[in-house]
Amino acid sequence: MHPRRTSTCRSGGDTLPLDTITALRTDQALVLALSSATSYATGDELTDALLRLTTDPPAASLVVLDVREIRVLPAQVARTLVAFAHTGDARGHRCVVLHSPDAAVARRALDAADPAGTVPRAATLRDALTDSDVSGPGRAAGPADDRDELPRPLEQVIEVTGVDAARELMSGTYARLRIQADAVPARLRIASAPLGPLRIDRTIFRMTYRAAVDPLRAYVLGQLKSGRLSLDSGGEHRDHRSGELYLAAQPEHDYAATASDVDVALAVFDPAVLDQLAQTAPGHRGPVRFTGYTAISDRAAAAWSATYDHLHDTILANPDMMAHPLVASNAARFLMATTLAAFPNTALTDPTIEDRHDAHPDTLRRAVAFIESHAERDITVADIAAAAHVTVRTVQLAFRRHLGTTPMAYLRRVRLDCAHTDLRAATAGLDTVTAIAARWGYGNPSVFAAHYRASFGEPPSYTLHNR
Repeated sequence: MHPRRTSTCRSGGDTLPLDTITALRTDQALVLALSSATSYATGDELTDALLRLTTDPPAASLVVLDVREIRVLPAQVARTLVAFAHTGDARGHRCVVLHSPDAAVARRALDAADPAGTVPRAATLRDALTDSDVSGPGRAAGPADDRDELPRPLEQVIEVTGVDAARELMSGTYARLRIQADAVPARLRIASAPLGPLRIDRTIFRMTYRAAVDPLRAYVLGQLKSGRLSLDSGGEHRDHRSGELYLAAQPEHDYAATASDVDVALAVFDPAVLDQLAQTAPGHRGPVRFTGYTAISDRAAAAWSATYDHLHDTILANPDMMAHPLVASNAARFLMATTLAAFPNTALTDPTIEDRHDAHPDTLRRAVAFIESHAERDITVADIAAAAHVTVRTVQLAFRRHLGTTPMAYLRRVRLDCAHTDLRAATAGLDTVTAIAARWGYGNPSVFAAHYRASFGEPPSYTLHNR
């Protein structure tokens, strides 16, 4: 993280201070925040200042020109910014203009300076930093469309300094909040990675703050790695200790947080994802909900932490693994299942009378046929139940009653058989055990090897080299 710095530019023998152009470096970009005082600079003065800030040290591949503070954007400033952006390729970076969508004068000035919309625009800092497809009204094919897209790493890392920047980043990432922080340099770092229907975050606050947060509209579960954290939601006050697993709030509730130098591992997901994972019987009213804010035991919290760390450090850190859809979806469901086991919730576990009646051999045959013809796809137990025209509880009971296993365990066995077939047909030296295992949803080669040996009596490497 580079410290904030200011710039001055020279015009003739005089120095025009532009100390309100604040340069902020993140892992992805150089953000240049222009204050209202910048509107009084000439085109040459502004160009000189921007060049100084993007060449000493060299800018990142993305430069964000933040003009949100300039409510009335002069035409000459707009033209200077567009011209600077157009010459960015020659300097080895791409420019995005960050402006307030409700600042009509600024928008019109940018439209007039760039009628073809060749310079991308964004409405929020997070969009500018993480989305290479930001664009402005009326954008047409042109120079910007011929540029290479920014690389999309598995994990996006954004680090900002200052309370205002932290508030904006938190609001864009989670929910709108009001924040008060101590008068010390405030730093916030958020590393985010999508994992199927989930998002895995590691959020580090280097500040002491108090915040009032609007409803999240999502489940945000975290484990406090270090620091102090207190939460107030649902009429409860909770002081969380290091290592504790917690639910921030119910999705529809606002909450208050007090924190000091916290480091938290977070999982963020839509409530509907929980319903899909733990569908209830027909007699159950309402969606699946968590009924407590902390894990049911230290052992359950430790299991969640171990699962999270494995997914973050082993699966997300390996682009080759993440290239296989089955690996990402299986990993996400694994963490969700661990979450359901760790927190008290309303999911039903016992089948109803209707479920017991429908769990006959015909149901099993339909489910097995669906699994065996769709094993290469990302299917869930809900998909299997739908194909068999029964509830999730019914199909689970049918497998347990007639095969002594579960639908997902049967699916894993079918995929293991497919991997066995692929290994026998593979070419040693071109194909690898790890790649074939990942193709069939195994993100951990050692787990695959253990399951394979248990099923076929030999290690997968032996099958590959001794067909």
